[in-house]
Amino acid sequence: MSVAAWSAPIATAERQAMARAMAGIAAPADAVLADDPVAVVEAACRDRVGLVTVTWPGVSGPLWVRAGTADVGDLIGAMRDTAGALVLPFVPRRIIEIGAGAGYRTVAMAVAFAEATIASVEPIPAEARLHALNTLAWRQIIGVRAAVAETVTRFGLGRAAETGRMVLLPAVDGPIGGMTLAALIQQLGWDGVDLLVVDPVSCPDLAQMGMAVARARVVAVRRPGPDLGEALAGTHARESSSDWDLYVRHAGAVPGGPVRRDFVFDVGGAVAVCRRVDVMDAPWAYFPIGDTLCSILWWDGRRLRCGCGSIT
Repeated sequence: MSVAAWSAPIATAERQAMARAMAGIAAPADAVLADDPVAVVEAACRDRVGLVTVTWPGVSGPLWVRAGTADVGDLIGAMRDTAGALVLPFVPRRIIEIGAGAGYRTVAMAVAFAEATIASVEPIPAEARLHALNTLAWRQIIGVRAAVAETVTRFGLGRAAETGRMVLLPAVDGPIGGMTLAALIQQLGWDGVDLLVVDPVSCPDLAQMGMAVARARVVAVRRPGPDLGEALAGTHARESSSDWDLYVRHAGAVPGGPVRRDFVFDVGGAVAVCRRVDVMDAPWAYFPIGDTLCSILWWDGRRLRCGCGSIT
């Protein structure tokens, strides 16, 4: 046989599949199972108790699950449905998630929005430990271990009668500290939020957060949750998506924020202290177009401004 006529042998698995196809024999259960991530997860956790690692398409590392608990359903629902439920008219860059649980939805958002930074809030210790395992490999995820609340500063733990899950309970001397949403945004150093995802069980006073919530371009509240229609009536329109209520900010409806000052150098080397309005509707940027101070122009999301502080 000449070298040109030689070809590598067909792999065993491929030969077996070809033989089954010619004989009209169905593929074995394991082969079918491998094509169904839900079945893979369920099989890995079936008849087991304790921590189990599973895989999911598109996720490079393992996901940790407490077999025999609600984690299995939570993982499957989050990985399968999150991207479809949170269809946005833009690509989010800054996401805050309140009530992240074991982190399955967090990972699903990291996969769906690969360029976003996600501040993922989960204060309940048992959930936070698993959350840390599941999100450790994702550099874009920031774990926050404090509760987010507007009116309560300390929390203890209790168990929900309906579900048996651990929940936060106000407690003057509780071990878990709370912080406002505005304080969280400030600590992150962000001007605003593109997407705010909230599990109302973890944020019972969401409706009282007012302007801090209005700074988000889209607010996604898991059902059943508070109706934010009245609180956001002037800035957001309500939509529905799967198990979520979505509040999408109107174009041009920018909540007032503090004026920012930034040092800017024009192409001639001069320095100017410019103002930038706190907006998220469009990425701000500076556009030097000449070599004089007043030719430094930038878009603040609503109007064109110049380096001398006047509005063009």
